[in-house]
Amino acid sequence: MKRKDGEPVDSTIDATYQRVARALAEVEVTPEKQAHWYEQFLWALRHGAIPAGRITSNAGALEHKPATSTINCIVSGTIRDSMDNILERVHEAGLTLKAGCVAPGTLVYTDQGLVTADRAVTEKHARILSYDRDTGRFEWCSIEQHLTTQVPRSENIEIISNGASLKTSIKHPVLVSRNDRLRYVRADEVREDDALVHYQLPWQADKDRALDAWFAGAHLGDGSAYEKKQTYKLNRRAWAARAKTKGARFVFKIRAAEREVVERYAAFLRGFCGSKAQVIATQTANGTSVWDYTVASFDASKAVELIDGQTGKKSRTLSVPAWVAQQPEKYFLPFLAGLIDTDGTVDTERGSMILATQCGVFAQSIKALLGLFGVYAALTQRKPRCHDYRGHVIRDSGGYMLKISDSDFLQEVAGYMADTGKRRRIVQHAARAGQYDRYVMSTALRSALQEEVDALSHAERQRLGFYHQYHRARVVSRIWLDRWQQRFPHLFKLIAFVRTLRPVDAVNRQLDLPETFFDFTVEKHNNYLAGNQGLMVIHNCGIGYEYSTLRPRGAYVSGAGAYTSGPLSFMDIYDKMCFTVSSAGGRRGAQMATFDVGHPDVMDFIRAKRKTGACASSICRC
Repeated sequence: MKRKDGEPVDSTIDATYQRVARALAEVEVTPEKQAHWYEQFLWALRHGAIPAGRITSNAGALEHKPATSTINCIVSGTIRDSMDNILERVHEAGLTLKAGCVAPGTLVYTDQGLVTADRAVTEKHARILSYDRDTGRFEWCSIEQHLTTQVPRSENIEIISNGASLKTSIKHPVLVSRNDRLRYVRADEVREDDALVHYQLPWQADKDRALDAWFAGAHLGDGSAYEKKQTYKLNRRAWAARAKTKGARFVFKIRAAEREVVERYAAFLRGFCGSKAQVIATQTANGTSVWDYTVASFDASKAVELIDGQTGKKSRTLSVPAWVAQQPEKYFLPFLAGLIDTDGTVDTERGSMILATQCGVFAQSIKALLGLFGVYAALTQRKPRCHDYRGHVIRDSGGYMLKISDSDFLQEVAGYMADTGKRRRIVQHAARAGQYDRYVMSTALRSALQEEVDALSHAERQRLGFYHQYHRARVVSRIWLDRWQQRFPHLFKLIAFVRTLRPVDAVNRQLDLPETFFDFTVEKHNNYLAGNQGLMVIHNCGIGYEYSTLRPRGAYVSGAGAYTSGPLSFMDIYDKMCFTVSSAGGRRGAQMATFDVGHPDVMDFIRAKRKTGACASSICRC
């Protein structure tokens, strides 16, 4: 191994032993243990212990090879018995041998919910959402290994697609649709005419906890909570002791112009802690009629957990509760409904909704969560201002405004709202939804739609966009997909596939990011979903393939009018590719080759490595 200037990193084999032993011992927490295990590892290496090639090459060499790992990561895929798939898998394997990972803070969907990749690696989550290219379905798959690696600033990249961001290494394979074929390409080879495969959260919620989520949203909108301190007199010692055993006593308050909102807030706390407080009518200092509700209770303090302890002054320091952000497909819609009920306004002309808040981070979090549902929201900052209202000067300290114009989505959210007035305006003034929601068309859908033209009336061709050639466009809005799906239900699968394809907006290089990146090895499909403000399909690291799916040696191939040479001959192609392409850190590549013991060529597979030079880059297992 050499440095960039050509000088050897290790001058002797014993220097290599010392480097490896020192790196292995550094995981110990005390200098004494590090020194002890350094001597133990060094003795073992000097007396014949042979570590894996990745250990010998990369351990202790981070300074010279930052994009390396000492963890072997192999995930076995299946090769279909066709020449196209055999060669496609060779291309995939070559890409995968390069370094791959996602940046810290990148979201992934694991069995613990929507979390950062760094957290999923640290906590070793068990499963992750993956994509089956053959069926077009998103499935849960087991995580085989949790990995970290180093990516220098010169090798990081950001791909933006439909407003979603994916930060990774320039060498990491990303799944794209190019020329109507799904294929993996290096991140730095993604083109503007490619389409990335996205996953969109369904517009639904867990009805069993919808009220909890609504309460959290409504409280963070117009509610307040604080601990009530009580000093007891000496003759009330029994009361003081009882209060001490019950813990903190919190006051929950809300004030809103709509009685329905305050009544639902009160109903939640009645059911939550048995409160008997009532909603009362009152007026603000400016004479505006409002409704108030206040409750002070030891039991009500448990509701603090639903708002992540955000008590006291909170207008500029709001955050989406972690339990909502981690499971948005269950809780975000009713949470957003609570926010709209208290801090939202609905336009009577187009049915759009504007959410006002003084916390920019909170507004950005809501915008990012909306992106996971495929919903675009415009975020603007409002300047401080003042105006006269009934002789009173109303001062506005400014803040942020988040506008949602997708009427279809808002109508789903409206089902969880308490304010019937806003709910009615969303429905009655709904505009044509989806015009800014863009998808990349497939040739298969174009052809299928073209075949339907002759059977359509003039009015139908007009309504379905055929006269304007929308069915032949490269990028279409959701409006047309919705109309085509309604008119041609038999094209559901083709349309559903197009709904996963999003255009590339931009590619950015050399971002100011930490150099420690994260990755996984994932069973079965060899990929996972990652991104911010949206989730895209990215390949995992490590390669390996199941070869016994290929027909045995001597089997007749009717399409070619010849006899096949068998799986072992195709293994040679993969083996030579692994030998040619260096993996992360400059090592020779390696792959895992597996074989079913019931295959007629299993004995040839077992004997494969006995031949000098055969399958030199492959680890063969039955």
